[in-house]
Amino acid sequence: MMAKAGTRWSTLMGVLMVLGVMLLMAQPTQPSAAQGPQHTPTMRSPIDDRFATVSALANGQVPLTGQLVYVSSKTGGYELYTLDLGSGVTKQITDDGISKWWPEWSHDGTQIAFVKEVPTEKHYTIFIMDADGSNEHRVTQSGLNIFCVDWSPDDKQLVLCGGVGPYENVALDIYTINVDGTGLTKLTNDPSRDYEPQWSPDGQFITFSSDRNAPSGFGGAYGQVYVMRADGSEVRQLTNSETSSFGPSWSRDGTMLAYVGDCPGASIGTLCVMKADGSDKRAVAESQYDSAPRWSPDGKHIIVSRMDRNGNLESAELHVLSVDGDEDRQLTNNQWMDYLPNWK
Repeated sequence: MMAKAGTRWSTLMGVLMVLGVMLLMAQPTQPSAAQGPQHTPTMRSPIDDRFATVSALANGQVPLTGQLVYVSSKTGGYELYTLDLGSGVTKQITDDGISKWWPEWSHDGTQIAFVKEVPTEKHYTIFIMDADGSNEHRVTQSGLNIFCVDWSPDDKQLVLCGGVGPYENVALDIYTINVDGTGLTKLTNDPSRDYEPQWSPDGQFITFSSDRNAPSGFGGAYGQVYVMRADGSEVRQLTNSETSSFGPSWSRDGTMLAYVGDCPGASIGTLCVMKADGSDKRAVAESQYDSAPRWSPDGKHIIVSRMDRNGNLESAELHVLSVDGDEDRQLTNNQWMDYLPNWK
C-alpha cells in the first residue's frame, strides 16, 4: 500500500483489519515511532475528478434522495465530506489535517459523531459537530482509545468500541457514554475484540462484531456477528461462518441486519442480509470486496465501500445496492479513497 508509514498510521490500519477490512490487505511496514504519521494515500491512475450524477440516472432507476457523510483521502489526509444525493454536490466539512474515521449522523440529522486522532495523546477519541462541520467539540477524554461510534435512537447516548492503552494492541470492548461525556459504562469484558457496535432502532439491542469464538491470530475466521441487550446482557451469536462475518447494520425498521461476510452461496467480502434473529441469510450481490454497509432511510437500498480485487483500501468507492439485488449504482469514481459512508 505504501513504502513508508508512521507507527500511528500502521496501528490504525491494524485496527481497521480487526474491523473487517484489513483481512483483504497486506500489512504496512512499521518504521520507528519517531517518524510520526507519514502516510500519503496511494493514488490510482489519473481519471476525471467527478462524482456520478445520482439525481438523473439513465436506465429508469428511481433517483436517490438524502445525504451522505463519509471519509475521503481527496486532500491527502482523511477528512469528512457530505454528498447530497439529489444534486450530486459534495462538500468538505473538516479540514484540519488530522485523521478522522467512523462518521455517524445523529437520528435527527443535525449532528455528526466521529472518531478523531489526538496526536499529543496517542489516542483516538470521539468528537461531535453540527451537520455543516461547525461547533466541533470533544466528547471522550484521554485514557480510552476509541475506534468506532454510533448514536442511541434518542440521540442522548453513544455506543463505542475502544480500550485502555496506546494504539498498539488495544483490547477492544463495547461501551456506552452520554453525549456530554458522562456515564461511561462498559458493556463487554472479553479478552477478544468486540467492535462495530450499532444500536437497534427501538433502543433495546446492540449488534456488534467479535472474534471471541475465532482462532487466535488473523488466519482463518476471526469475526462473527453478535447481538446483545443494550445493557450488555444476553449476548447471542447470529452468524457462524467458516470465514468471517462483520459490519452488522440495522435496517431502519429493526427487522433486518445487513453485514459483510459469508451467507449461502457467497464468500467473505459479500454484502448479505438476514433477519434480526439471524435467520434467512442471503446475498444481496455477487462476491465483491465490500465493507461498512448502511441502510437508506426508506430501507430499499444499502450503501457500501467497495475495494478492488486486491483489497486495496485506497481503491474504495461508494456503491449503492438495492436490497433485492437488482441494482448496483456506483456513486464515486476517482483516484482516492471514499470510505465509511453513513446515510440520512
